[in-house]
Amino acid sequence: MPKLIKQIALPCCLVATWVLLCAMGGQSGPSSLTNPKVNYNATLEDIDGRNYKVSAFNLAGETALSGKLGRGTLRVDFAQVAVLEFADDDDAYLTVTLASNEGDKVDLEIRDSTSFYGTTAAGLLQLRARDLKRVTIER
Repeated sequence: MPKLIKQIALPCCLVATWVLLCAMGGQSGPSSLTNPKVNYNATLEDIDGRNYKVSAFNLAGETALSGKLGRGTLRVDFAQVAVLEFADDDDAYLTVTLASNEGDKVDLEIRDSTSFYGTTAAGLLQLRARDLKRVTIER
């Protein structure tokens, strides 16, 4: 009987430990949308011309933008970005022209459903890339 208990208990303990370790992932969810690692203030302009001043500007909790550059992927931290300008390509992707703080420009392709977030006085704002015209990150 004790040998049978050991044969059952050990696998059960291993599975329980695995489940607990898997649950210890990084920060994600709503708190990362309102409290990203770095706080950037930005002005977002939508395609209708309405401006939104936000703090805690982020992309799903991240403070960097990743997009296709040719066959590669380029990831640029918001600390290096002055302006993002969006141009719809009439498919699932759109072109973002990224202007760096030094004035250099690069075109990236991102999904038009990519969500950008920021905190306003009224609450958390979410705008999809396809609804944005311009984002200015303030220094």
